[in-house]
Amino acid sequence: MTIVRRIALLGMLVMLALASQVAAAQGDKKTESPDAAAQNGNTAVKKPLNVYRLDFALSEFVDGKKVNTRNYTVTAREDEMNKLRSGARYPVATASDEKNTQFQYIDIGVSIDCRVVERGGYLELNAVIDSSEIEGADAHGAPVPPGPVIAQMKSDVRSLIRPGTPTMVSSMDDPASKRRFQLDVTATKAN
Repeated sequence: MTIVRRIALLGMLVMLALASQVAAAQGDKKTESPDAAAQNGNTAVKKPLNVYRLDFALSEFVDGKKVNTRNYTVTAREDEMNKLRSGARYPVATASDEKNTQFQYIDIGVSIDCRVVERGGYLELNAVIDSSEIEGADAHGAPVPPGPVIAQMKSDVRSLIRPGTPTMVSSMDDPASKRRFQLDVTATKAN
């Protein structure tokens, strides 16, 4: 064997030995506890998955008296977009002739999109809540002619809430009536 080949072989053996030591050290870091990893400066360790139960209470007041409360619950994973949809699609006639009637469908109900993130004993809540209903409907919910009037409440919230404590995050007056809507949120850690 020539000297050049011996040096190349020796160099490859040294590189393999170093690579195995690096792999072993990285394997040890992956099994560190999150606290030990933070002390060693390793920020790549994922924090535990937190799940919260978010209870939304949408209350309606007339002349200052509570007349209705609708409750919605979302089990939300921290730092992920969570969605809730509840309602119906109502047909509204848009054109009609002797043989056919054309309809457009309107979504009526509630829509909640939310995300929570822990922030030093509080939860940062980012939520969009949209609630709509048909006004002037009959007892079965069908619109009374000449056509439906859609009442809508929409709130885009960026708020800090304390877990376990009901927090009013939005309140608004209906400009077309004496009604007021209030949105309260209670977050409870589920895990």
